[in-house]
Amino acid sequence: RQKEVQQSEQRAAGFERQLIALSKSVAAMQAESSHQRRHPNYDEDESEDGSEDGYEDGFDSSDDDNEGN
Repeated sequence: RQKEVQQSEQRAAGFERQLIALSKSVAAMQAESSHQRRHPNYDEDESEDGSEDGYEDGFDSSDDDNEGN
């Protein structure tokens, strides 16, 4: 019984480490996204979508889809 508890605790610790790593990864992505919003000229995707700043296109295109209806 004690061995089962110990194994469960080890698994929980492993999950906790994974959760911490995932949280750090998400935080890094959010920080990068926030940085790009504050600095529109810092846009790696500009050449791909053809927009001037590369950020408003995703929002505008959803409105364009409804115009034909």
